[in-house]
Amino acid sequence: MSPEASTSDQQPQRPRRRAAVRRRGRNAGSTVAAVVVLLLGVAAVLVAGTRQPVPAAPPSAHGQPVTDVLAACGPGSHRARILTGSLPDPALGATGTLAVRDLSSGARRTLPLQRGSLTTLQPSDGVTALEASGPVAAGHFGMLVDPAGGALAALRCTTPRSTWWFTGAGATLDHTSRLVIANVDPGPAVVDVRVLGESGPISTIGTRGITIAPGSVRTIALTDIAPQGSNLAIQVQASRGRVAAAVSDSFASAPGAAPGKEWLPDQSTASRVVRVAATPSANRHETLLLANPTELNALVGLRIEGKDGDFRPVRHAQIQVPPGSTRAVDVSDAVERQTGALLLHSRVPVLASVRSVSAGDSVYAGPVRPLEGAAAAAWGSGVHARLLLTAGALPATATVAAFDEHGDQLGTDQLQLPAGSTTSWRPPGRAEYLTVTPGAGTVYGSVLLSGPGSAEVRLDNLPVTLERPAVQPGYSSP
Repeated sequence: MSPEASTSDQQPQRPRRRAAVRRRGRNAGSTVAAVVVLLLGVAAVLVAGTRQPVPAAPPSAHGQPVTDVLAACGPGSHRARILTGSLPDPALGATGTLAVRDLSSGARRTLPLQRGSLTTLQPSDGVTALEASGPVAAGHFGMLVDPAGGALAALRCTTPRSTWWFTGAGATLDHTSRLVIANVDPGPAVVDVRVLGESGPISTIGTRGITIAPGSVRTIALTDIAPQGSNLAIQVQASRGRVAAAVSDSFASAPGAAPGKEWLPDQSTASRVVRVAATPSANRHETLLLANPTELNALVGLRIEGKDGDFRPVRHAQIQVPPGSTRAVDVSDAVERQTGALLLHSRVPVLASVRSVSAGDSVYAGPVRPLEGAAAAAWGSGVHARLLLTAGALPATATVAAFDEHGDQLGTDQLQLPAGSTTSWRPPGRAEYLTVTPGAGTVYGSVLLSGPGSAEVRLDNLPVTLERPAVQPGYSSP
């Protein structure tokens, strides 16, 4: 046999041997897989006998009714009054108590608080702390209204927090401001005060690490820490505890003129999008007050949301604010004597408010937030009110109602708000407070008060429910 023939005879046998090896490998793999599946099944049975599986549904948040609300009001003059009450919704519970504490004297008293009715209190020279307890705490609100000196000032009673910003303060002969910091909690608070001016951050002395004892108040005149400063922005930052802060402002429209009195609106943090509450149409002079607390240059775009919708003004469509500084811009021509909110856009977070001057009194409009639930504002007798509501990018609806001091409803209406526009509503003359319940779309609002002067307060969401996450067990042992 030749070598070639021998080789040819052996070639068909090699594939058969490799195929046999492959068959043996597949049989062995199948056997191992079957054993693994069997063992996994046994393990699953053993685990199921000792533990319960995790539910597939994710945990969800549910609301618990608020049963305790703490707020600070004041200070005010001898003619000032605090108006406090709760959202007139019987489903939330009708009764509760109101603890009133004078932080100046330490005096404390407890009053019954009936849902829907207004309680009128005389504030002290210092700050008054209000604590509503029980079912009536859900939907609690408070307002300080002060008609002293022929001017009108109004301030919402505010809950304490760690960060406060104010724009539009002054420390000159015709424009002075006082910062009031109150600690209504049982523990001490430590705060830092930062001031920004038109030329940048202002070096202040003694404004870092200020300790405020429990139940005490610290008042700082801006002329003491930033003399000759104009159009200032103030930050109050608590490094320990929390505080309630407010800025009392006195502004004269001309040298030697009688100054108007007002409280500056607060802002919790700077934002890239800021909507400033609508300003009254009768005011003659309106100034947009901007602050840039960042280290970057801010270019702020301006739109006005008036009765017929929003538009971009020809002048001041974009405003530059250098890093760490403030800027005041006259927007009277842009607003054109109409009632409208201001919508600001910036690539870096900014702060803003608008100062309006008319008939010798000053009015400040501040940033407003979307209403996610019911809101309320009170003004009492001798003062007239006008509600200003602004819709977001889409059409919106809101239900408004007015009440007297006893909680009797005097009028109600369903408002249709075109997209990007501002609508006003006047409650009946005998009304002393109103409520707003948003419907479809996004709604922002404020209330303009008039009497011996003018004042404006924004509408805030009332504390009705406290969202708590639902807790679900993972595994349980037998």
